[in-house]
Amino acid sequence: MSKDGQNKEFNHKLLLIAALAIAFLSACDSQSSPAGSQSSDTVSSSAVESSESSAQEQTPAVEADSQLPDDGKLRVADSPSEGSGTTVFCGSQIVYDGDGSASAFEGNEYFYVRRIVGDEYRSTIYNRDGEQLLEVPGGYPQLIGKWLIFAGDIYGTAVEPTIYNIETLEQVPLGDGVKETQSFFEFDGYICSVVFDTGATDTTIYSGEDLSVVAEFPGYSGSSAYNIDGFVSMSKYDEETGNSQTIYYSPSDGTAYENVMNVCGKNLLTIQVDGDYQVCDVTTGETVAEGKNYTYYSDAVKIWQDFGNNTFVDAPCYDGEKEVSYAWCNWSSGDPYINVNCLDGSVEVLNLSGELVNSCAAKEDKSLIYTNGGMIVENQADGIKPGVTLYFPDGKEKQFDCYNWLNTVLQDKLMVGSYQFGQKYLYDLLDIEGNILIEGLSNYNYPQDDGPIYVSKGFSYGFMDTDGNWLWKRSIFDSAVDESDSTY
Repeated sequence: MSKDGQNKEFNHKLLLIAALAIAFLSACDSQSSPAGSQSSDTVSSSAVESSESSAQEQTPAVEADSQLPDDGKLRVADSPSEGSGTTVFCGSQIVYDGDGSASAFEGNEYFYVRRIVGDEYRSTIYNRDGEQLLEVPGGYPQLIGKWLIFAGDIYGTAVEPTIYNIETLEQVPLGDGVKETQSFFEFDGYICSVVFDTGATDTTIYSGEDLSVVAEFPGYSGSSAYNIDGFVSMSKYDEETGNSQTIYYSPSDGTAYENVMNVCGKNLLTIQVDGDYQVCDVTTGETVAEGKNYTYYSDAVKIWQDFGNNTFVDAPCYDGEKEVSYAWCNWSSGDPYINVNCLDGSVEVLNLSGELVNSCAAKEDKSLIYTNGGMIVENQADGIKPGVTLYFPDGKEKQFDCYNWLNTVLQDKLMVGSYQFGQKYLYDLLDIEGNILIEGLSNYNYPQDDGPIYVSKGFSYGFMDTDGNWLWKRSIFDSAVDESDSTY
């Protein structure tokens, strides 16, 4: 055979291999979708032609039809490949598809895309229709009410914030003049500015309506007062005594509760008064209990500490009070369980009615046993695989290298368990009862709510529902290996 003939045969083989690779890749992708998936992912003829034109050219991404809910919510799908861009949806419609990394502001009216330009971040602000509104320096702007704020970093140096009215795009001053800050947060129509400095922290409260100064707290660090309507928490550390003082302050009428020990229920504060304790309902100003430092207070279950920091639980399953090592309830996140570490090393889980629903005796061969969200967790914590075993109230058991709750919105509703597969880690999505909803994710992101979840699986990334069905996906061609070590 002549040299030209050999070259033609070699080139023909190359083209055949490229076409077969695309077909194999599509098959892998469709197999990675769970049974019942409504994905419409197909290999286009243009993709084959592109590969035939050059074996070196990267194949274009393959998209499935969007089946995202038409609910008007902004959702972001950043490519798992660094620098490969981002896609923003408004409901089921794409409103941005380009470079950078995007984030949606709370309220689903605006989003921003951050990019590295030169040696700095720049952020571009868009409305829900994808119309560009503003571009400014900085990578992490905040939208609080109608105020678009570009400030400093909580871990960095305080800077003078730049603020725009998002409705008019006009720059506006802050309060009685520009003040340096590192952190802003919103609560109940007000804006809090916190400045951290060596040995000092200052907090200023501004009106969310016109940015005027409402109150100033020199030396105090402000934070959101979860489940305390209309109040903000202010804490001050005394270096001389080593003690901290916490004040709950309402800027609407100036009401303040000093010496706050705990938030023990929705709108319930345990405060120290003349060496004793009171539980106050901030909505009525009434005292609902006295005499104990309650960390949790309800009609059914009560948790408190005495002056010696000994912990007690009063619940129906104990026929009264029981001294324990530690007890807590994440009631503010919707956790329907009370977690108890007993003096003998055993752990118990109660429901909010005070009934025992899960328990485990102490085990000497385990590094750590604790409760979390109704589960009992055995944690080896010494490199032994698997790292954790999860025991659920209904008797299910799951083993992973580690686990975590999906996010604060879904705290104690959905979790992910990770495990090593070859040289990579995969993730399974579980509900609070231990049922696996989606298996084998190579990556995931935190959803805004209990809607679609942004994931990477197989050779695709995009949005899935909690049954594992693709709602929108885009193929990944920047790697030759998927999470099962399949190659193409």
